[in-house]
Amino acid sequence: MLETPVEAARPQAAAQFSADPDLDLGEGEDLADWTTTLDIINGMAGYADEQRTRVKEQAKSYKETLQDLQKELRDVHQRLRVFEKQAHETQLQADARVQRIQAEADAQVQEIRLAAEAQIRSIRNEADGRVKIAEEKTRAANLRAVTAEKWLQRIDNAAKNLFTGVHTGA
Repeated sequence: MLETPVEAARPQAAAQFSADPDLDLGEGEDLADWTTTLDIINGMAGYADEQRTRVKEQAKSYKETLQDLQKELRDVHQRLRVFEKQAHETQLQADARVQRIQAEADAQVQEIRLAAEAQIRSIRNEADGRVKIAEEKTRAANLRAVTAEKWLQRIDNAAKNLFTGVHTGA
């Protein structure tokens, strides 16, 4: 069984008082009371020393723990700054990529627009060419029709003349 600090201090205090020649041993009860009181005081002082030692050890442990936690907090803050920097760089890269893709898309749209406009011009030119050919054919057909009408008119006139002249001459 473990001794309490008071019990551990009693034999030491008793030895001190029994060795002191100035003490009046006739007053045994008083001496026992004083011895007990001194034992208690010494025990409590020892206990207080132990408590102080434990408190110092705890304070040291807490201080070390606090320092460890502060170091860990600094590490977390450092990692957070690194992550924020990486996130910012990633955002910048993403923005640059979006701009590059947008520029490529705009260039492709422009190329498609130019190709479509060229194709439209080509189709218009071809259509204009066909219209001109059709107009030429129409003019030629109209000219032939006019010429044919004139010939038909001449033939009709000649036939009338022949017919009238044949009748008159007969």
